[in-house]
Amino acid sequence: MPLILGTSRDDDSPEDGLGALSIREVVESALEQEDIMPVVRLVFDAPSTSALPSGREVSRDDDASDEGEEEGDEDGETGLPLNGRASKKQDSRSSRASAVVAMLQQVSEEQVQEISQVCRSNTDEIAGSMQDLERMQASVDELREQMGEAQAGLQGSGEGLLKVLEMLQEASHVLGAIRESRKAVEVAIRLLQMTAAAGHFLQENRLYKSFRLLQRVRESLPTSSSTDDAKTGPALSSARGSISRTMSSKGGAAEAAAPAGERSQGPQLGNLQKVLLERVDMLTRALEQKAITDFNDWLVSVRAEARVVGMRVLCRAAAERAREEAAARQRRQLHAQLLAIAEAGRAPSANLESGNSAEALRLDPKANPAAAEILANPPPDSGSEVLGSINMMLLLRCVQVHGCLGRLGAFQESYQRNRRLQLNSDLAPPANFLEGYRPFIAQLTGFFIIEDRVQRRCHALCAGAQADAGWETAVAVLKTVLNIAFDTITSPAAMLRMKDFVLLVCSALGNCGYHVVPVQEILMSGRAKYQELLCAALAAQLAAQVAQPTSPAALALWAQESPLLPADVPDEAAAAALRALGLPLSLEAAGEPPLLPFPAPFSGVVPFLLRLFRGFVEDCVAYLTGLVSSAEVLLVVRQQRDKMLARVAIGALQASLDALSMRDLGRAMQAVTDAWALGAAMPALDDFTYLRVRGGEMRERVGSRSPRKEQRGAFQISSASTSSGAANLQAQWAALQEAAERVVVRVLAGQSSSFLSQARAAAWLPELPPKAAAGSSPYINEILDFLTDSLNLGARMLPREPYCSVARAAMTFLGDAIMDLLTEDAIPAYNMYALQQLSKDVAKLKAFAEASDVPDMVDGLAEPEHFCRLMTSNTLEELLDPKQRTEHYSGINLRRLCVVLNKYREIGDKASYTGSHSVIRSKQPESILKRKQVDKVIKGLKSVQPSE
Repeated sequence: MPLILGTSRDDDSPEDGLGALSIREVVESALEQEDIMPVVRLVFDAPSTSALPSGREVSRDDDASDEGEEEGDEDGETGLPLNGRASKKQDSRSSRASAVVAMLQQVSEEQVQEISQVCRSNTDEIAGSMQDLERMQASVDELREQMGEAQAGLQGSGEGLLKVLEMLQEASHVLGAIRESRKAVEVAIRLLQMTAAAGHFLQENRLYKSFRLLQRVRESLPTSSSTDDAKTGPALSSARGSISRTMSSKGGAAEAAAPAGERSQGPQLGNLQKVLLERVDMLTRALEQKAITDFNDWLVSVRAEARVVGMRVLCRAAAERAREEAAARQRRQLHAQLLAIAEAGRAPSANLESGNSAEALRLDPKANPAAAEILANPPPDSGSEVLGSINMMLLLRCVQVHGCLGRLGAFQESYQRNRRLQLNSDLAPPANFLEGYRPFIAQLTGFFIIEDRVQRRCHALCAGAQADAGWETAVAVLKTVLNIAFDTITSPAAMLRMKDFVLLVCSALGNCGYHVVPVQEILMSGRAKYQELLCAALAAQLAAQVAQPTSPAALALWAQESPLLPADVPDEAAAAALRALGLPLSLEAAGEPPLLPFPAPFSGVVPFLLRLFRGFVEDCVAYLTGLVSSAEVLLVVRQQRDKMLARVAIGALQASLDALSMRDLGRAMQAVTDAWALGAAMPALDDFTYLRVRGGEMRERVGSRSPRKEQRGAFQISSASTSSGAANLQAQWAALQEAAERVVVRVLAGQSSSFLSQARAAAWLPELPPKAAAGSSPYINEILDFLTDSLNLGARMLPREPYCSVARAAMTFLGDAIMDLLTEDAIPAYNMYALQQLSKDVAKLKAFAEASDVPDMVDGLAEPEHFCRLMTSNTLEELLDPKQRTEHYSGINLRRLCVVLNKYREIGDKASYTGSHSVIRSKQPESILKRKQVDKVIKGLKSVQPSE
C-alpha cells in the first residue's frame, strides 16, 4: 500500500482553490487504485478558480476537476500550495502540472525511504535469498540444457511419428471410403434383388407383394447425393480418388468430416440410382397393366358366368323354399300326432317322431313349377360357392393396386362404366320372351348378385346411388317385358311358371337388399289375366267333357259311355277317392253305403268337375302364394273360386240344362242329382281351399275318420268351413239344383200336359150323371201311369229332398193345369155332371198323392179339390164368408175361380155350344147348384179385394 505522509492544514492555500493536501490525496488515491486517470484529469482539465471546490472536496471527488480550469503554482518539493494566480490559462496548467509532479516525486521519495528502511531491516534475509536465487539460476540453466537436448531427440522421433500418423489417417480415410462403397454395393445388390423379387411376384400374380417390394425399393433409395458423385459415378469412384490424394494435417480432418456427413444421409448410388428408379417405374407400370388385365379378365368371366350364377342363386332360393315347406309339413304332422294322442286319451311319449329331418328337398310341381324344375335339374356346381368359378381376387387385387397407386377414383369410374355397358347389354330382351325369359332373367339376377358381392367386399366401387340407378333401370325393363308377356300369354300353366320363376328372383334379390316390391306389384297386376286364363281353360275342359258328339256312331258310343251317366264305384280305392272329394256315395246321407261294386248316384262329370275346381284352387293358391299374406290368400282365393263357379261352372251346367229336350227325363233327374252332389261337396271344397292356403292336405283333416263317418260328414260343413265361403258355394249350387228341379218339373209338366189335353175332347155338358163304376177318366189314368213311372225313376235317381220337391211341384202343376183347363176357350161351358166326373178324377189324383211317401204332395190338388167339393156339395156360398174363405179356402185363386164359374151351366140350360158339345134339354135336380147361386157368388167374389 502506498505510504501517505501527513501535512499540516497550513499548506492549504485558498488563493487558487486547490491546496497541496488535495493534490496529495488525489495522487495517493491514484496510486492506491492503480488508476492514473484522476491525476491526468487534474493536470489537463483543471476548472476555473471560482468553480473549483476546496482542496478537501477535490480529494473526495476527483471527477469535479473536469468542470473548470485551475490556476496557481505549487512547489513540488515542499508540497505547499502556491499563492496567487496567473492571469493566463497556460500558466495555470503548467503550474498545476509542476505541483502534481512535485507531489509525485515527494511521494516517490517517501516510498523509497520506506523501502530502504525495510531493506536495511531485512538485509541478511535478502542476501540469503539472493544466494538462493543464484543457485536456482544455475539449476535452471542446467535443466534448460537438458530440456534442449531432450527436445531435439523428441523432435527427431516426432517427425517419423508424424509421417506414420499421416499415413494412418490416409489409410483410415480410404478404409472409410471402401466401407461406404461396400455399403453402397450391398444396398444396390439388395435393391436389385428386391426389384427382381418384385418382378417374380408380378409373374406369379402376387401384385400386392410386388407393389410392397417396389415401394420399399423406392423408399430405400437415397433422397440426395453430392454433385461430384453424381457426375463421376457411385461411391466407389470417390473411394479410388481418396486413395490417390495426399492428406495434410489440416486438410485431412476437413476431408474426413465430409464423408461422415454424407454417410449420415446413407450411401449414394450415383447413376445406379437412376437405373433402379427407371426399373421401379417400369415394374410399377407393368404392375398397373397387370391389374387392368386382371380386371378385364374378371369382366369377361362375370359376363360369361352371370347366367350360371343367377341359376345357382335361384336354385338356392328354391331349396330354401323346399326346406320351409318341409318344416311346415313336419309341424303339421307333429300337430296331427298330438291331436290323435289327445283324442285317444294317452300322454305323449318322449320319443314322439317329428318327421325325417334328412328328408330330401322336394316341392309340389303344380304349386311351384319353376322351383321344382330347378331343383330337379340344378345348375352345375349348385352346391359350391354362389360365384362359382368367378375369381373375385382379380377384382380385389386390382382395387388394392389402384388404391395403393392413388388411382382408385379413376378405376371406380372405369368399373362403373364397364358394368353399365354390361347391364345395358343384359337388359336387351330376347325376341321371343315367352320362350327365352329364363336365361334373360337369370342373366340379370346373376349380374345383381355379383354387384351385391362386389359392394359387400369393396364398397368404394359400387356407390349406393349407382347401384340403385342400375336396379331401377332393370326394374323398369322387367316391368315392361312382363306386362307385354302377360298380355300375350295364352296358357295359365306358362304364366304360373313365369310367375314362380320371377318370384324366386324376387326372393333371391330381396335377401340381398334389393327393392323388389315393384316387380311383385307387376305379378299382382297379372292376377286378373291369370284368372281369365284359368277360367277359359276350365270352360274348355268342361265343354269337352260334356259336349255331345254329332256323328251317329260317336253318339251311340257316347250314350253308353257318357260322363253324364252314373259313375261306377268298382272298389274301395275308388270309393275312398270319391269320399275324399266330399261326394256322397248314396242318396241317403245317413244310410249305409251299398256293397261294392255299385253305381254312384251322381254322374261321372261330378268328380271330374270337383277335380277341376280343386285344380283351379291350387292354381290360384300357387299364384298368390308369396305375393300376399296367408289370410289375404284365403280371402282372395275364395272370391276367385266363387266367381269362377258362378260364371263358368254353374253357367255351363245351366246352359246344358236349358239344352235338354222335353223327353229326356232321366238326364234332367241326373242333372238334379249332380247339382245336389256338387252342393254337398262344397264344404269339402271349402276345407280343401282352407288347407291348401295353409299348406295342408285333405288327408290331414279326414285321415283319422272311418269311411262311414267320412261319408256321413261329406254333407255337412265342418268347423273350418262354417264361413261365408262354404255358405255362398252351397247357395249357388242350391240355385242350380232348383233350376235342375224346374227342368225335371218342366219335363213332367210337358208330358202331363200332353195327356191332359185329351180332356178338351171330353163331354163337359153331359145329360146323365157319371156311372159309379165308370171310375176316372182315361187321360187321368195315363197321367197316373206316367207319374208312377216318373216318380219311381225319381226315387231311384233323386235324393230325398229333391225327389219330394219334384213330386210336389208336379202335383201342383196338375192342380193348376186342371183349373187352367176350365178357363180355356176349348171348354166353353160345363155342368154339374161334368164336375162330378172331374171330382172323381181329382179324387183319383188325390188318392195317388196320399198313397205316395211324399209329404204335402196332396196340397198341390187343393184348389181343384176344393172347387169340386164346393160345387158338388152346393156349399159354394161359403166362399162369401171371409172367415171360411181364409181358414179353409186360402189356396183358391178367386180371380180364376170367377172365370171358371162364369162357364157353369145348369143341366138342361138352352145355351148354344160349339164344337163337339151338343145342346141337350134336360131337367136339373133341385139339390144341384143353381145358376143364380153361382152368379151371386161371382158377384160377391168380385167385390173381394185381393188383400182379403
